[in-house]
Amino acid sequence: LVVGFVGLQDEAFAALLNVGLEPTPVSRPHPPIWTGGNSRRALRRAVDRADGWIPMPAPKAFARFVRSSPLESLADLRAGLEYAHRRGAEVGRTVPLDVMFGPMNVGRYGDPRFDAPAYIEQAGHLSELGVNYAGVSFSMPGSGSMQSGARFLELAAGFMREVASKV
Repeated sequence: LVVGFVGLQDEAFAALLNVGLEPTPVSRPHPPIWTGGNSRRALRRAVDRADGWIPMPAPKAFARFVRSSPLESLADLRAGLEYAHRRGAEVGRTVPLDVMFGPMNVGRYGDPRFDAPAYIEQAGHLSELGVNYAGVSFSMPGSGSMQSGARFLELAAGFMREVASKV
């Protein structure tokens, strides 16, 4: 993403001289940059270059498939966050790393099997670990229609009222 005007030295890009992108972001100096992944390399990249980190729950079999590190429990997440703190101290990071992670094994909101008390309890533990954004999955059979958009808004409002307000 190029914001503002740039001058390029390479002749191969001569046609792109003085190219800009508008509208420019409101955030300064740039929009927040988030990176994802569970590996040490991904976490190092988040600490060194990003504003936030988004790890993903990953059982061992899935982690092998996507070539990432497993993240099967809050203990695994804690280990990653401890590494992030150590890495931040090593590189002199002065701003805390934002972290987004949702409670695991609670189901999808809108499905009868969604476990709201477990979500609320885990969200508290995640907050204690340093997670400052919690994700949620919604149960939305079908997609691509206006009904799905309306259903999403209905679920989001219900989640905020019934679950998020209690975290």
